[in-house]
Amino acid sequence: MSAPAARREAVGVAMERHGLSERHACRLVGLNRAGYRTPPRPDRNAWLRIRLKELAEVRTRFGAPRL
Repeated sequence: MSAPAARREAVGVAMERHGLSERHACRLVGLNRAGYRTPPRPDRNAWLRIRLKELAEVRTRFGAPRL
């Protein structure tokens, strides 16, 4: 598990299903407790990522640096 969202979900599952404490579940998953408690920030560049993917589909020869 590398994505923080997946780790947060795994901590929640461990706490619900197995009755573990937050501290123990975070230690098992390898996530900092502050990372579990802090809500993720909104993605401010989502529109840019979507537009770059659209351009990459149309202009297949351009590549990432040119786009």
